[in-house]
Amino acid sequence: MMEDQDKTYKMKELNKTAGKSPDSETATHLSIEVFNVIMCLKLMSLCCEGKSDLAEIKCQNEIMNLNTCLTLLKKSGKFWPFKCAIVRYVSHLYLDSGDTKLFSS
Repeated sequence: MMEDQDKTYKMKELNKTAGKSPDSETATHLSIEVFNVIMCLKLMSLCCEGKSDLAEIKCQNEIMNLNTCLTLLKKSGKFWPFKCAIVRYVSHLYLDSGDTKLFSS
């Protein structure tokens, strides 16, 4: 019973991420692994949101670099919750970076 409630809560969270009503009849069904990746991307983007230099460097070098993000973005098709998580991650990690020399040559 508790596991069913946990899955229902996670699906409501995913629907909020996708911009749907949390109790939407057309709830997105996906594996727990994909859901966990989306939640990890959201967590990493939150860690980098505060311009934490250490978090940004770790994410850029060790977790998911820009090439990997672009590859996943292209291969995700029309799966918008995943695309939104990647775009948010890239936005906070690269575009809103505290490192002013990130894109300089």
